[in-house]
Amino acid sequence: MATESLDSDDDKEQEAVRPTAVEGEEDTMDDEEEAGVQAGFIVHVRNVSPANSMADVVALFHALGPVFCYRVSDSVVAAELDSAAALEAALALTGTVLAPPKVGHVKIPGERIEVVIPQ
Repeated sequence: MATESLDSDDDKEQEAVRPTAVEGEEDTMDDEEEAGVQAGFIVHVRNVSPANSMADVVALFHALGPVFCYRVSDSVVAAELDSAAALEAALALTGTVLAPPKVGHVKIPGERIEVVIPQ
């Protein structure tokens, strides 16, 4: 009976370690995309006002292609870009004034942002 319980424990371990990839599915990433995943085309946008939304930051990068943004801290937003060219263009946006949208008659002044490669 002790062997039966050991066998069932082995079965449980094998169930827990199943492959996650679908069999027969191929990797469709091209070389640039793969390099982006490995190296990461990520920039940090500093001096982002808490009054700015993620949509405001995404709009800043709209001409550079697809971007995924998330807040790293109160004043820093990370942006994941899809290519090295987009990363270079993003770095050139340093000094741009990012202002939150006007609310009624109240216009909130913008902040001059700094786009850097995180360390």
